[in-house]
Amino acid sequence: MALAMMREKALGSFSFDVARRMLDVLSEHGISMKKTNLASKTGLNYNVCLRYIRMLNSLGWIKANSEVSITEEGKVVFAKLLNISEAGASDIGDGNDVWPNNLEEKKGT
Repeated sequence: MALAMMREKALGSFSFDVARRMLDVLSEHGISMKKTNLASKTGLNYNVCLRYIRMLNSLGWIKANSEVSITEEGKVVFAKLLNISEAGASDIGDGNDVWPNNLEEKKGT
């Protein structure tokens, strides 16, 4: 039990958006990049970036040696993430959101 708690503490928590942002940067540049460049392009603290690199590397979405690059599996996952994000964004304008309708009503009065 104590080992499970230590393991959970060591892993910490990860943000889906940060992982997607890292895959986006790697996919956009399409080549290997240094870890420091990846951290600066994603706006992450270097140590936080290293944690995400280890996680994404263990998932097989990126390849990390002295430099970091996205794998074919990572490209497929990133494409799926983009489709999910775009589908979610298109749902916003379907009339179910109250704020834009209220804004238009206030402008008319």
